[in-house]
Amino acid sequence: MIGDLMLTKDDIITVRGDVHDLIHTDGGLIGPESDVSLARRIPLVVADIHVGKHKHAGKSLAELGQVMPGGVTVQALFRAGNELPLGPKIEVQFSDVLRLTGPDAAIKVMAKQLGGQAILATMKSEVLYLALAMLAGYLVGIVTVTISGIPFSLGTSAGVIMAGVGVSYFRSRNPNFGGPVNEGARSFLQDFGLNAFVAVLSANVGPKVISALSGDTLLWLALIGVAGALIPPLVAFYVGIKVFGLNAIISDGASTGARNSTPSLNAIMEESQSSVAAIPYPVSYALTTVLALIGGYFSMILT
Repeated sequence: MIGDLMLTKDDIITVRGDVHDLIHTDGGLIGPESDVSLARRIPLVVADIHVGKHKHAGKSLAELGQVMPGGVTVQALFRAGNELPLGPKIEVQFSDVLRLTGPDAAIKVMAKQLGGQAILATMKSEVLYLALAMLAGYLVGIVTVTISGIPFSLGTSAGVIMAGVGVSYFRSRNPNFGGPVNEGARSFLQDFGLNAFVAVLSANVGPKVISALSGDTLLWLALIGVAGALIPPLVAFYVGIKVFGLNAIISDGASTGARNSTPSLNAIMEESQSSVAAIPYPVSYALTTVLALIGGYFSMILT
């Protein structure tokens, strides 16, 4: 039964399940098999639904499956934008995002039960929220606050970055925030934006760096770079295991987030054959991003 729809005798229904149970029981389970072609053409949709009701927080996937309409299966579970490993004992938290597969009517019923909205794949992209976020970040970045005679300003680039972090945070908790976005367009903007940022930064800073590399400067720069790349994550990994008693994979995920290194996270998940490392990644990633921006501007002001 979906909603108030009741089955009556001689209705034709489409059932998904084990072939032996549905066919080899000679119709004893429900009724004889039918060859009506319309009953076999039930399109399945894939939708992302965020958990918008607190009453589902703390429930395991097995408990949540008891209230799911027939034909709905869980394909993935996301928390803060990162995919979590699936298992019957995995608990769902408020604002998690479930990727479900099933008939359209059943998906809509499940979305209502979870308190969210079914977000389907689309070819359209909403750019209004993107433009407003960039404008807000730009306006925040140009504001200058004077403290003890020292002017402090976030800067337009950092302001836009902070706006992007804020939008991505809210969207990771609710995929409906910001309107529909085509996945291909999102991937293009992400890759192009990163490459354009690196290209512009290199064009502005590159000549000054090359002119500064003379004598022993290059050697010292290389040594400092190697030390800065290796020592912090190793120390963070050791502290996570010995001081906080974290699992090695969890400590690895937190260390990669602190380095803002998504390729490292992917390598850990590939080697461990598990996505557990993605659980602490967004927390340390966000903290490092904010602290690096603040520290960079303080360094620029003090020098």
